[in-house]
Amino acid sequence: MRRGRSRPLVEAAPAEVSGSAVSEAHLNGNGGHTEPGHHGPLATGVSEEARRAVARARAAQQRWKLEPLSTRIAALTRAAKSMLRRRAEVIAFVVDEVGKVEAEAVFEALGPLDAVKGWARVVEEATARRHVRLNPINFPRKKAHVDLVPRGVVGIIAPWNYPVAGLYRPTLPALL
Repeated sequence: MRRGRSRPLVEAAPAEVSGSAVSEAHLNGNGGHTEPGHHGPLATGVSEEARRAVARARAAQQRWKLEPLSTRIAALTRAAKSMLRRRAEVIAFVVDEVGKVEAEAVFEALGPLDAVKGWARVVEEATARRHVRLNPINFPRKKAHVDLVPRGVVGIIAPWNYPVAGLYRPTLPALL
């Protein structure tokens, strides 16, 4: 509580531990709220906004997975080039959000195109159809192959110290 406020700054939200509901007060032992400067657990939970975002991502993924790999690579290449054109904004964002000096922030703005090209090579090779050799006694006149298929929506928890690169680097292979 601060300056006579009658409510906590952050309301406790129910959390789950091994399937049992546990109040945030039990998790952080501070009466159900977190004061600024307190480095204990914060309230957890899934907001309706997050649920809607996942639903939109699932719907988009149904269309995206039907696109050929070359189309997905081209789309991500365009996005990376756009980010390069807007690098001054990216650098300013990193400087403002994390407090890095511009020389360190440049890394975040200049890496996406190389990352797209690198992941494109890896994914093209990794997703190529692989023929599997079968035992001819157990599987006479049979052929088999492995095709990798998109899995769906992924979540990324990015490190705070690389607010831009920490998002695009793990996102690229997931989108390819």
